[in-house]
Parts: sequence; structure tokens; C-alpha cells
Amino acid sequence: MNMFSLALSSFSILYIVLGINVFLMNKKSLLNRLFLIINLSLFIWSFASALYISAYTLEACIFWYKVSSIGCFLFIGVILHFFLEYTQKQELLKKWWIYIFLYLPCIVFSYLEITKDFYAKAYVLKSSGWIVSARTDSIWFWVWTVQFIVFICICIGMSYVWGKKSISKRERKQTRVIYITATISLLIGLVIMVVVSILGVDIPDITPLTGVCWALGIFYAIVKYRLMAMTPSFIAENLFQTIIDSVILVDPKGMILTINPETKSMLGYDQAELVGESLEKLFFQEDRSKKTYITKLLDASPVRNKETFLISKSGVRIPIILSISECKDTYDTRIGFVLASKDITEYKSAEESIQYLATHDSLTGLPNRLMLLQILGHTIEVAKRYNRKFAIFFIDLDRFKMINDTKGHDAGDQLLQEIAKRYTQTLRAADVVSRQGGDEFIVLIDDVHKASDLRLIARNILANTYKPVILQGDECRVTASIGISVYPKDGEDAQVLMKHADMAMYYAKEEGKNDFQFYSEDILSELTGRLDIEQNLRFALERNELSLHYQAKVNLKTGAITGVEALLRWQSPQLGSITPTQFIPVAEETGMILSIGRWVLKQACLQNVAWQKQGLPAVCMAVNLSLKQLTDTELVHYIEAALDDSGMAPNLLELEITESMIMSNPKKMRDVLVRIKSMGVRLAIDDFGTGYSSLAQLKHFPIDTLKIDRSFIRNVPDNSEDKAITHAIIAMGETLGFAVVAEGVETLEQMNYLKGQACDEMQGFYFSKPVVPEEFALLLQKQSISSAG
Repeated sequence: MNMFSLALSSFSILYIVLGINVFLMNKKSLLNRLFLIINLSLFIWSFASALYISAYTLEACIFWYKVSSIGCFLFIGVILHFFLEYTQKQELLKKWWIYIFLYLPCIVFSYLEITKDFYAKAYVLKSSGWIVSARTDSIWFWVWTVQFIVFICICIGMSYVWGKKSISKRERKQTRVIYITATISLLIGLVIMVVVSILGVDIPDITPLTGVCWALGIFYAIVKYRLMAMTPSFIAENLFQTIIDSVILVDPKGMILTINPETKSMLGYDQAELVGESLEKLFFQEDRSKKTYITKLLDASPVRNKETFLISKSGVRIPIILSISECKDTYDTRIGFVLASKDITEYKSAEESIQYLATHDSLTGLPNRLMLLQILGHTIEVAKRYNRKFAIFFIDLDRFKMINDTKGHDAGDQLLQEIAKRYTQTLRAADVVSRQGGDEFIVLIDDVHKASDLRLIARNILANTYKPVILQGDECRVTASIGISVYPKDGEDAQVLMKHADMAMYYAKEEGKNDFQFYSEDILSELTGRLDIEQNLRFALERNELSLHYQAKVNLKTGAITGVEALLRWQSPQLGSITPTQFIPVAEETGMILSIGRWVLKQACLQNVAWQKQGLPAVCMAVNLSLKQLTDTELVHYIEAALDDSGMAPNLLELEITESMIMSNPKKMRDVLVRIKSMGVRLAIDDFGTGYSSLAQLKHFPIDTLKIDRSFIRNVPDNSEDKAITHAIIAMGETLGFAVVAEGVETLEQMNYLKGQACDEMQGFYFSKPVVPEEFALLLQKQSISSAG
């Protein structure tokens, strides 16, 4: 074996090593399999060349030469196939004829060489080994030479263009290595071909050696730039290092194997401080049993979205949402666990803020109506058990509206805060003072023994209310009217007691204000106005006294009308104009809300379609639902009927409900809402922030939209507390993927603040009051003209 044979043999081994090494990186990758075939063809070409150069007989020389030719012809087809795959010419590779183009020449030339010796002209034994002279006078020789050069040039050209177009720095660098080494291989190969085959220099044909430059170039690109090395394990490792959530890998015994950078950042530990430690070091211990909290979670895997805590290096408890997956090998043996967790500190802070503000009045810090109802429920249970009495004081300030109108909202807010402070100081610690909204307060006096005690308390409240308050440098005084109901004489549930105290308060106002009244049957007979509303409301539908007005919802980014809310109005010939706050509660109590609600839904859908038929753009129609409607078993049927009768698309209908409605019976309400959502209808939570729903509960409902209650919008951007609430709700909406609509936007300052907070939409007098259908059509028409212009 001479030096040429030895070199070719050595490089043939290198080819097979490179090919197998890359193939084992990812056996399923077509690119890796093609690279293996390329190196196999180079191995055949090179090793067979080594054998024919050092053959002992002419017959052996001819045999191994023909074998080497097959490796050469195969190499040319496979290398072009490789580059078509590498440069992602997938559309081309789907064509059947491309494979004929790639591999038919290989088959034809192999056949011709084996049967006709189209390339080899003569075999001459020299001191350096067998030398094969080429048939330079044969057309087939030149056809093959041209095909060789063209295929290699196509490979170089495709890789060059691919590198220039790539936006990935890694791909550009790896491609540069490949086309440079390919060009070098081509030039060296051409030089050898000219010297040996054409000029006839007496050295063996060592062209197979030129593949070394190319093979090593591709292998270097693999090692340096991860070309063809995007294996599942490589991808998994990169994902592990770059994923934005904390990931901890542990062994079957719960010992930490490794952590990702996000875990280090969140907990403050270096990897070396945790590797080999037990998970118990990081998890909050909730019990004293031998089986720790985290051990129980591991045993219960898979665990999904579990709210718990991690302990940081500094000892801080970090709230997280945790998921745990068990890892097994191919023999179903547990090899460890993957713990993925997300830091929800900001979400929990926002949730706690909203939960507090949902149960407390944002202006005075007093318990709101929701919290009072909860306290009342507990007080009633205790009173029943121990045969106690308690009283409800319903307090309304008599001259508050005049002060609010003359001195402004800031002065009104200051007055309310002062009055709240006085009431709290006047009463015992066991008594509860609550603000219901506006200038209304409710006081719960627990453990009442005699009526004279209540009279004394009422007089003290009236006296403290009348004390002067300095507002904007002026001394102001207000009085109060108080209605009192007593448990169990005046009612045995919270709603009845509050209603009777409310009625007594109105009677106190009618009797001259600055006084208190106990509820009695006589008061009930005096308040007949409510009965008049009930009697006339029964005929309002059939007499066509009800109508709908429409208020626009506007996109804060574009200023375009994106939706509209249908608002019910009643003009009675006998009673005049009745506000919704007067007749809706009556409709709720009497059950008339069901028939009225069906009418509203049907009319709203018909009106929406009517606007579309006028050529106006389609907008989403919002309709309010009451609790009684939501619990009506026929609700889904009459929603379907309204959509079918009108022909309106379901996605153009949005039904608005309140937090308190869905939290009254979360499981039942969720089932109803899921059924509605399955129809394609949108769902919104109205007056959001005034109820009591947690992040964990809210995410289980199929909600599309949160509508921030107008009470939070009224004082932004001046009031820092209202700004904080509004910001928290918008952030929560964005986190959960809800659209957020601000209600009650009345000023430019409010609108600009909401824009800055990335609120989605607004609704309020600043853009448009509720208007009749014809006026709303003009708004849509104006928008269409503006858009067209």
C-alpha cells in the first residue's frame, strides 16, 4: 500500500466516523440521514480508490475502480439533495421529478461505467500505483464533468443565497463556513481532475480527498453553530435555560438536581446552593406530619396550577402557581419530577387590593353593602341562637346634594369622610358602620335591649351629623334622616330589615328631615308610590310605554365606536318618566323582569340588524341581565329565539352580568354561562370591582369583558386610590385576556388617563349620552363617513 492508498484509506475512515456521529445526534432528522449517506458515498469512493490504486492485478484494479465510480456518482446526487433540504426548498422537494433529476444521472453513469467504461480509457501500473487515464474524447466524459461542476455550483449558490437572506446570525455564520469549504473542495477537485485526467500527469486520481474539506466544514458548522444539532435534547436544554417561568428538576426522592436561571432570579439562590438539597428547603411547611407538604404534592403528581408558596433565600414567602410532572423512563420507572412555577406576587397583590376594595368603600374605608350583608347574615344567626335583638339604622344626609352641587365633588368627598369618622367614633366598637354609596350609611347596632337605647343612639348620630364642618374655608352643616328597623319584629332576613329601615328613612324625610323614624305598618301604608309603579308596570309592555336608548362604547386607541349598550326607559302616561332605579327593583321583586328582559333582548337584536340593513357598520350589542333572568331555566331558549328571529350573528351580542350575581352560586352560574358562551355570545362583568370575586374564581368563568364600575372612574386621575383600583383592574384584565371597558367617562382627563393605562374601551357622557335609535344611527353614519374620508 503506497502513500496515496494510505491517505485515501485514512480519510475514508474519517468520512464514516463523521457520518455516523452526526446521524446519532438525531436519527429522525432527514438532514442528518442525508449527511450520513454523503459520507457513506465518500467512504465508498475513497476506500475503493485506495484499493484499486494498490491492487495486485488488473482485474482487481478494474473492479475496485468501478466500485469507486459508483460512490462518486452517488455523492453528486446526494450532496445536491442535502443542500435542497438544508436551504428548505420544501416546495421543490414535493415534486416527483426532482428525484429523477437528482438520481437518474447517478444510475445512468454507474451503468455506463460498469458496462461500457465510458470514463476509464486505460489502466496503467506505475511506481505510485495504478493510474486510470480518462476518455477525454468521449461525449459522456464531458457530460459527466459538466454535471459534476453544475451540481456543485448549485449547492454553493443555494447556500450562499440562503446565508444572505437569513435573519439569524448563527445561520449566516454556519452557511458561510459551508459555501467557503464547498468552493475550496470544488477548486481542488477541478485542479486534480485537470492534472490527472486531462493533462495525464503520472499520479493516481486522488479526487475523493477533496470531500474532506467539505465534510469537515459541515461538521465544524454542526459543532460550532449547531447546524443539524437541533435535537430534542438540545432544544429542551435551551428551553430549560430560557423559559420565563421557574423550573426545578428533582430526583425521585425530592432532591434538587438542577434549576433554571429564572429560579435563581426569583429565589436568590445560586445553583450550587440548591443542587443536592431537599425540596423542603424551598417550600412552605403547612403541617407538622412526617409527610411534608411538598412530598404530598409529589405523590399526587401530576399537579396543575396549584396556588402555594416558595421560600426565597432571604426567607420571603413568594406566592406561586405550581405544576408538577412525573418523569419516567422507557421501563415505566420513575426517574424524577419537573416543577414549573410562576411568580404571582403582582397578581396576588392586585387581587388582594381589589378584594379589599370590593368589600370596603374606597372613599371612607368603611365596609360596603356586600360586607355588611355578610356581617348581617352572621348577626342574624347569632341572634336566632341566643334570642337577641339588633337594629338597622338607614341614614341619608339631607343637604348633601346642595353642598356637592355648590362646592363640588371634592368638598362632598371631604364631608362624607368626616361624617364617616364621626359615626365610627360615636358608636361602640361592636357596632358596624357601613357606607352604601352616595350619601347613604347603614349602621348595625348589635344586642339591643330596649327602644329607648335606640332613640338615644339616633339622637347622638343626628347631633354629631349637625356639627359644623369646614369645607373650602367655609363652615357648613348638614342634617340626616334615619330609618330604624329591629330584628326580629321588623324582619328576619337582611334584605327585609334593610328595606324596612330604608322605608322608615324615606318617611323621616317626608316628615321634615333631621329626624328618625322606626319602621311600622303605618309607614308601609304611607309609601304607596311603589305600589303605583308596580300596578302601572304590569301594563307598560302591552301599552308600548317601554323603549330602549343606546349608549356607545368607544375604542380608546382608535376612537371608533365598537359597541353599544341597550338601556331601558319607561314613560308612563299616569306617572310620567320613571327611572330604571325606580322600576327595575319592582320588576325584579314581582318577576315582571323576565317578560321585560325578553322584550329588551328581542328589540335590541332587531335594532342592531336594522342598523346593518341601513348600511351601517355592525357593532356589538350589550344587554344587561338580572339575577332572576340568569336563574331562569328558559334563558338560553329565549336568547336563541331573539337571535333567530332577528338574524343577528351571536358574536354581536354581549350579555352583561354583575360579580354578585355569579358569586351568589358560582357553580350553577358557571354552568349557565358556559351554555350561553357555547352559542357564540359574548359575556361581560358589569360594575366590576364592587363585588367580591378572586382571581382564582374569575378565571373559571367564560368571561370576555370587564366593565370598571363608574364609581372608580369618577375621581380619576385626581384620586390616587381610584387610580390604583383602575390600574389593578386593567392589569388583571390584561393578565386574564379580558377586554376592559371603563364606564362613566365624563371628562377629557379621565379619557386620557385611561388611554395611558392601556384600557381598551370607554363608555360615558364624554362621548355620548344614551340616545334614541335614530340618533345612534347618525353617530355610526358619521363614523363611517369619517373612516371613508
